[in-house]
Amino acid sequence: MNAGWKLGVYLTACMALALLPGCGRSSSARNQWKDETPPALAALEREFAAAHPEFTKPLSPEQWAEAVRKCADADAYARRALEIADHHTNSMAGLMAVSWVIAYCPQSASCTRAVEILTRDHADTFPRQCTAFVQPSVSYADGYFQAVIERSTNREMRGQATLARARFRAKIMRDQSTAESLLAEVLTNYAGVRVSKESMATLDELAKADLAEWRDPGSGQELATGQKAPEFAAKAMNGQMIHFPEDYKGKLVLIDFWATWCGPCVREIPTLAKAEKQFRGQRLEILSVSLDMASSGERLAQFVKEQRMSWPQIFGRKYWESEVARRYQVKSIPSAFLVDGNSGVILAKGEEMRGEQLAVTIKRELERKRRP
Repeated sequence: MNAGWKLGVYLTACMALALLPGCGRSSSARNQWKDETPPALAALEREFAAAHPEFTKPLSPEQWAEAVRKCADADAYARRALEIADHHTNSMAGLMAVSWVIAYCPQSASCTRAVEILTRDHADTFPRQCTAFVQPSVSYADGYFQAVIERSTNREMRGQATLARARFRAKIMRDQSTAESLLAEVLTNYAGVRVSKESMATLDELAKADLAEWRDPGSGQELATGQKAPEFAAKAMNGQMIHFPEDYKGKLVLIDFWATWCGPCVREIPTLAKAEKQFRGQRLEILSVSLDMASSGERLAQFVKEQRMSWPQIFGRKYWESEVARRYQVKSIPSAFLVDGNSGVILAKGEEMRGEQLAVTIKRELERKRRP
């Protein structure tokens, strides 16, 4: 099967399970999801690819939409995919089948039925799709989100799709006007709707923050290893006043930018806790900066308590507009910096500061600090 064609269904399945860039899923795990394609759906894909080779090529969102408009026999394929979904309810296979219909046949009569099944069986998974689909390789995302907005009976899903479509329009399609109109819809129609069951943030909070970021994106280049870390003063949630780096002389400081609504951030918490325990008493200090919104204060405090995050927490209150986050040019999270408390120099950042590599990086820098 053509690799370009397979990409669409493969992304739909894997990303729905939070297989996001940088989340550490191995190639063998990716192949596992590819192998879960139902044989009937795989056969349908091959047939569709042979009849419509235009979909096997890399397409922009606009080119994808045009190809969809010209696909006269889409509904025939969509009905067959729905039969597959009906035989695989509440399963990955069923999700793959209905997502195929919404992605490749959004204008077909069968799309309404596909959205009904997505709403009924996969509402909890949908926020992960919303996050994962906002990237250039998912050419069908704009039409996918639009189909959910227009046809889902679930208010939360419609709101989630509206925010995701706004981000896709702004970041991938460079259509700021439509994106801001969509964010206005979020503010008007979906205030108070949570981003997901696992998140404490609401859609309108994120929409307000997105608008602020788009209208004043800030300036300056991304901080690099070897540069001086920006100085700051801020009060931690426990009332402690922190002056960085003055308060950390002789220490190695891990500054971690995160938020409760960020799934990858939450998954990194056990890694941070393990590092804190492993290097306790060895001059390592952890300092977290939460990008949660001001209205999330009580929920954030409860979350920190439940997760036993014993190190200082700075509550940014303004999403990406948090003063410390802006100083550090943070544009995505989780984002962590390892800083020498004496010199204030950034020793490590990025992938070196995540997963199993975190302990390796900390150990390396502590050994360097001990050298005469």
